[in-house]
Order: sequence, then structure tokens, then C-alpha cells
Amino acid sequence: MWGSMLVFARIMLKDGLALQIAVFSAATVLVLNGVNRSTRSVLFYILRTAGLTAALFITYMICGGIFMYIRSNASLWLSVFLFLCVSLYAGFFCKYDWRVKLLVCSEMLASYVTLTELGGAFGRVVETLWEWESWVIRSLSICMIIVLALLMRRFHIGRFDEIPVRGAIFTFALNVLCVWIVQLGQLMSSVAFNFPVYITVTHLLLYAIEILLYFMFYAICDERADRMQQQKEKELIAANRELIEISEKTFSDMRQLRHDMKNHLACMTLMIENGDLVSLKNYFADLMKEMNPSLTFIDCGNKNISAILNVKKAKAKAQGYTLESDIIIPEEMPFQDTDMCSILSNILDNAVEAMDKYGFSGGSIWLRMRCNGDYLCITVRNPLPPDADSEKILRLFTTKSDKSLHGLGTKIVKKLAAKYNGVEVFDITE
Repeated sequence: MWGSMLVFARIMLKDGLALQIAVFSAATVLVLNGVNRSTRSVLFYILRTAGLTAALFITYMICGGIFMYIRSNASLWLSVFLFLCVSLYAGFFCKYDWRVKLLVCSEMLASYVTLTELGGAFGRVVETLWEWESWVIRSLSICMIIVLALLMRRFHIGRFDEIPVRGAIFTFALNVLCVWIVQLGQLMSSVAFNFPVYITVTHLLLYAIEILLYFMFYAICDERADRMQQQKEKELIAANRELIEISEKTFSDMRQLRHDMKNHLACMTLMIENGDLVSLKNYFADLMKEMNPSLTFIDCGNKNISAILNVKKAKAKAQGYTLESDIIIPEEMPFQDTDMCSILSNILDNAVEAMDKYGFSGGSIWLRMRCNGDYLCITVRNPLPPDADSEKILRLFTTKSDKSLHGLGTKIVKKLAAKYNGVEVFDITE
């Protein structure tokens, strides 16, 4: 068996399969990790490519040698072990979400397998007379995967915050189906050699399908991201508009108080002259009650955050709740306004919905914002009943009927926290 492995290794070196593995590894590392012009980045890229190439070569040698020893076709199993090796590499050395890893690995595998067989079929179509010409054709076909890797790096699916799980699994399944069709043609060797034109056309169509699958999925994610961005911008515009309305009402109330202040001062002066301190105290208390509703305006120094919080405060008040805030933040912060709007809107809306669900009439929601070193810490608290199912609540599943349109709030908060190298914590205490 060991002798069969060595024989298969020599075959890989002679037939150019080793070069194909190296090209595939370079393309895969490029898509999963990327590379820039810095010396450190180039060095890591070379080391990762060399490591993945060595791992794939050894895997091919062992798998191919075993199947050569038992005289069986190993093409399908080679594809399976190839995907497992690439998946393990992505799992340990890639920072992207599992959906991105699944899409990239399946796309690279499907393209590699299809292009390898396409090169062989096209070589038979042109009926090359010398072996080196067939080897050149096969090498050129596999080098096309580098072009695909550059395109995938340029239009990388990992740049999106929200990737549909069902879409990712569906695209993966179609890529696996394409690989299976290619391997089915490989197993039917008589068809492959007697009808090379049909095999070539079939592989070209499969390759086109694989490319279209990826870029269609990219287009769907891009359109979804645009809609979410537009929605966040609309929320911010609406918050600023409502802030203007709240501000105008507040200033109108203050002008009215200022207009009445002379009369109030005259009355209080008269009470002081008469020594009627009890009436003065009651009068002053009534006056403060009139002023407080007009002066409950949040101004944290950041106009956009103030706009969002005042809108949420007004909405909470309309539903019978109070929003208690303790905010000390700088006027300018390194976050996109739409991201801050999205985070605060989602966590405050969830708090209000929880108050509604558990019937806390007249309850309070507590908001605290502080800068701690290089991080902005946001804490939102709302009460829960003693008999609330803490374990079920912390699963963060929506209880609304339309699951596709709801339940995204906590996911968005997680994505935006990760975007700024932060962390989110959902907890229930006491």
C-alpha cells in the first residue's frame, strides 16, 4: 500500500496534478485570508499557501494510493477529502462567519473540480498530438481559478452583515450537485472519451452555473444590505424630524413659562411680604410640576444620539413608561450615525416590547452610556416578572407570528458590535 502511495505521488508530479493543487491552494488562501503589499502579509500568504498545498498533496497521495491499491476509482473520495481539508483550514485560519466559509469553500471546490475535468475534456476535443500541449491546456484551465479568486476577493460575500442562512445552504447544495455531476461523468469513462465535445460543453455550463450562483447570491446580499441601510437612514431622518418637533414644543413651553414668570414672581413676592411661607411652598411646588414636563429633554452633547433617545423617550412615555438616562459621552464618536441609531433603536424597542408583554404599567427603562477607554459601553435594563422563563428569553427568539420580518434586532446588535471589535451581552439578573 505504501508503494502505491509513492507511485501515486510520482503520477501527481508527472501529470501536473501537484501544480493544480498548488494553484488551488493559492486561490483558496487568497479568498479566505486575502493579501496586501506589506511584507508581513505576503509572507503569511506564502506560508499559508505552502501549508495548505502540503496538506492537500499528502491527502491526495494517501487517498489515491489506497484506492490504487484496491483498484477502485478515487475521484469522488478525493473531492470529499479535498473539501474536508479546505474546511478545516477555513475553520482554524479564517475569521469569517461559517456561512461565508461554507460558500467560499464549496465555490472553490466546485470550480476546481469542474475546471480540472474541463481541461482534460477540451484537450481530447482539440486532439492534441503531443503530451505537453495537453498538459498546457489543463494548466491554463486550472489557472482560471486564480481569476475567479480575484473576482471573489473583489466581490467578497464576507463584507455583508446579514447573510441568509437558507440561501447559503441552497447555494452550497447546488455546488455539491455540480461536483457530483462532474464526478458522475468521470466514473462513466467511456462516455467521457467517446463524447468529449458533450463533456466539454457540459463542464462549461456547470462552471457558468457555479459562477452565476455566487454572484447572484452576492447581488441578493448587496440588495438586502442596501435596503437595511436605507431603513436605518430613514429611522435617523425620522428621529431628527421628531426631535425638531419635540424641541419646538419644548421651546414653546419655555417661552410661555417665561411670559408668565413675571406674574409668578409677583405672586411669590407678595407671599414673602405677608410671611405666608406655607402658601409659598405650595405655589412653588405647583409651578415645578408645570415646568418639569417641559424640561424633560435629553441632551447628551451628540445631536443624533439625542434625537434618537428623545424619540424613544416620547414613545415610551406615550405607552405609559419612563426612560431614565445616565449618559456621559463625547460630542463626536467614531461610529456611523446609522449604526448608533440601529443599536439604540433595537435595544430600546425590545425593552419597551418586553414591558408591554409582561404588563409593567408605569414601569421604568434604564439607559446608561459611558466611554470606557476606547470603548463605548451601552447598558439598557428593563424589569421582568419573577416567574419569567430566563432560559427561553435568553435564546433571543422572536415571539411574533411573522418570523421572517421580526427577530432581527438582536442579530443586528451582535453584527454591529462585532463590526467595531466590540461585544454584546444579554443577561437576566434578579
